[in-house]
Amino acid sequence: MYDKEFTFRKALETDIPAICEIIQQAKQLMCDLGRHQWNEKYPAIDNIKSDIANGGAYAACAPDVVAYAYVTDLEEPAYNALKGQWLSVQPYIVVHRLAVGMDCRGIGLAKFIFSNVETLCANKKIHSIKVDTNYDNVEMLHLLPSLGFTECGTVEYPQGQRIAFEKLV
Repeated sequence: MYDKEFTFRKALETDIPAICEIIQQAKQLMCDLGRHQWNEKYPAIDNIKSDIANGGAYAACAPDVVAYAYVTDLEEPAYNALKGQWLSVQPYIVVHRLAVGMDCRGIGLAKFIFSNVETLCANKKIHSIKVDTNYDNVEMLHLLPSLGFTECGTVEYPQGQRIAFEKLV
């Protein structure tokens, strides 16, 4: 699937510059494509620092950081007000701020990350993954159903409405 060997590990403070560059590349791509999920203020370096402090920052590496995601079993408050219906009411892992560096787009790194999230779920004995994305994030809207995620409704954030998905594992 890949021409390189990738690893998935917790992100470190020393990874912040590389993560910020990957986030910036993703923000620029979204802007260039006229998409509205991320903007110049979000995600910011403070989000990444908080992700690391919370223990949920993960990096895909080859050997340098080439992709990033915030993966946590902390409750996402917006999910409590879902307009729709979740598949389950059990504990879950949520994935936020998934970004792949421009040099590695299109080789399956998002799938690699989600596969590793499923391993984290198994290790924590959690059987649900929840994620949300913007209505114009066509890559995620294509990827999530192909990985077995079910569209469950919408959630509201200050920056707008997002489409919510869940996968039982």
